[in-house]
Order: sequence, then C-alpha cells, then structure tokens
Amino acid sequence: MLAPTFTVNALRAQKGKVHHFGPVNMEFQLTPGTEAPSEMNFYLPDIETVCMAENATPTLHNLYSLRGAQVRDAKAWSEYLRQSIEWYGDRSKVLFASHFWPRWNTEETPNAIVSFLNSQADLYRYLHDQALRQANHGRTMLEIAEDLDTNVPASIADRWFNRGYYGTVNHNLKAVYQRYLGWFDGNAAHLHTLPPEEVGPLYVEALGGADRVVEIAREAFEGATTATQYRWAAELLSHVVFADRDNREARTLEADVLEQLGYQAESGPWRNFYLAAAFELRLPDDGIPPGAPSQPIITPAVLAAMPLDMLFDYIGIRLNGPDAAETVLTIGFTITGGLSTDPDQVTVQVRNGVLIYTPATADGDTADATYTITRDGLNDLALGNTTPGELATNGDLTVDTGSLDPLNTLNDLLDTFAYWFSLTLP
Repeated sequence: MLAPTFTVNALRAQKGKVHHFGPVNMEFQLTPGTEAPSEMNFYLPDIETVCMAENATPTLHNLYSLRGAQVRDAKAWSEYLRQSIEWYGDRSKVLFASHFWPRWNTEETPNAIVSFLNSQADLYRYLHDQALRQANHGRTMLEIAEDLDTNVPASIADRWFNRGYYGTVNHNLKAVYQRYLGWFDGNAAHLHTLPPEEVGPLYVEALGGADRVVEIAREAFEGATTATQYRWAAELLSHVVFADRDNREARTLEADVLEQLGYQAESGPWRNFYLAAAFELRLPDDGIPPGAPSQPIITPAVLAAMPLDMLFDYIGIRLNGPDAAETVLTIGFTITGGLSTDPDQVTVQVRNGVLIYTPATADGDTADATYTITRDGLNDLALGNTTPGELATNGDLTVDTGSLDPLNTLNDLLDTFAYWFSLTLP
C-alpha cells in the first residue's frame, strides 16, 4: 500500500476543473456515500470519456453488500448520477466502469450514455422512495421487500442493465429500510428474539420432533412449484440443524433445498451464498473443508502501511472485553522505524474492557511499564505472530521501565481470529 501523492477533495473536484498528470488531463466528481463511503467518478476530456467507477454498471448494484458493509445511500446515489449527466452527459462519447465494458454513443443510439445514466438514477430513486412510502404505511422491512420485489416499473426493470445480476430489488429495499429505521420493525415480539441455537430446539419440539419437521420440509421440497416452498423448507430445516448440527438427514436435505434456490437465483451473489451453504452443509462435522488453508485477513504488508491509530484500533478489536473487564493497564511505547506520519511516543491504556490509544508520552511515574519497540515488531505483535518475550530476545523490544509483565498481560487478552467459521451451522 502506497500513500497517495494527490488527494481529490471538494476544491479539486468541481465541474470543468481540469488537472494535469503528465500528458493526461482529468476531471473529478466526488460521489461519497454511493457505492463506497469515499467514491468518485472521473472524466478524460481529451478523449471525451467518463469513468463511472462502480456507480453505474450494467446491473443493479448493492445498496447493502451481502458480504457485510455499511448500507449505502440510494438517494445520494441517484442524485450523483444526475450530477454526472449534468457534468459529462453532453460531453461524453464513451462511458466505462471499473468492472464492466464500455458504452458508446453511436449514430444509431446518440443518447445511449445519458439514457443509461438516467435509467439507473431512476432505479435507485424508485427503490429509495417506494421503500419509505411503504414504511410510512407501517409496512416492515420484510413486507416491503416482498411487496415490491416484482413491482418495479417495466420501463426500468425491463432494461437489461438494471437487472439484479448482482444487487437485487429485494435486499436493496431492505437496505433502504435499515438505513432509515434500523433492524427493529416495531413488533415487540421481535424486540428480544432468541438466537438460532436456542430457538431451533424449541421449534423442533413444538412441531413434533426432528423427524416430523424433516418430513414436513421434504414434502414442501418435493412438491415445490414456486420458490416459496423452497424458502419454507429451508427455514424449517435450519431450525433442525441448529437444534442438532449432527442431524445428517436434515443437513443433506437443507443442502438440496438451498441448491435449488441457488439455481433459481438471478443474482450471482445470491447464487453463490446458496451454493456455498449447500457445500458447507454436505461437509463432515463442522462444515470446514478438510485441509482448507487459513488465509490471513490482515497481511504484514497491509499492516505496515497503516497509521498507528488504525493499527491500535485493530489491536483494540482483538481485545477480549469480558476477559479484560477487571484489567487496568497503562503502557508507554517509543516506536522506531515507523511511518513518517506516525508519532514517536504513544500511550496505551486498558480499562473497562477497552483499549485507548493516545499519541503522547506516557508518564513514567504512573505507567505500569514503558518500552522501545520497532514498528515491524509492533506489527508482528498486532498480527499475533510473536510474543513480547520473543521480540525482546530478537532485539525488536527493549524494556525502558518496569518489566515485560504488563505487555504479556495485554498480549494474553488479545483474541486471534479463525479464517473459517460456519454460516449455516451452529
């Protein structure tokens, strides 16, 4: 990861403002809160070409990404697309995006670019406004998604580049609801629901036992004529699996059901989730592929490029709060070999189960210990690749005051994260 040499901000991203990078001229349009919190389009005036980043691609995009992300702003997305038309629509002969092929204005379709952008702007605005309209009628997130899933105007939905090959109308409507109203639908019965591991056995018992629930699900699966029966069967079987993860009959049947839902899915991510879940259910025991590699989530190269505040944010996430609830520590670090923007002196405190980072020199009289540590050594410690004792032995850590005990205490309170964990199993 390299630090940028040119930062696009509101002053640099103005209509018609050209910036020169060697022989290349560029204009920028900031579009924060659309496809990403920090997103922008850019224009190449010399070749009359606009890059729409991931803001306008030949598919309905995600307002909520199923892999997990902050919900995006459908209203802002629509408005920035209209701004793109205003800034670049009559000046562009070519449009391209980060992951898709170009789109051209031609003699046969002289307004192809503007028509495309207008249609997508209308799509995102429709999802936004109609989700809120229904919410103001008292409809819940699930009801809104079910009501409007197939009720997008044909003038928008029948344009192939608006189809749900990636995002879907269904989960994007839920995203709009979540953005404004959150997870709670106002029904007090849903205010403090039981987790799957607890409610699964209760449902199974209430329905007559695991064999009976599997029998009902199999009848729904084998007699299914619509996706509704598959969805019902999947819900039933998930309760059985969460009641008893070793129920091989339920796991196999749920895999068959989810596989069929995957085959029916127009959205690639929906299909992937369904088929990956079926794969997991069919695996032995814990659903983790035998011999699966444990891929590092945070790599040394990524960590080495992080500013110190972000590095200690990551260590704070690793801190096991319940285990650290009674621990009170103050540790000072002098850090060598860090980034040019890093402070040389920092203080780290642990209290109330949280880690607090301050870019300041620790008070030697009140700190439990102070250390001089290399940035490489700190990175390895943050990754869980080493211990304070090993760092002291190899010369990456020196005890200035106190002992290694406080740092060992902190290190022992840090969780390590497994790459593989179950999604369709308890």
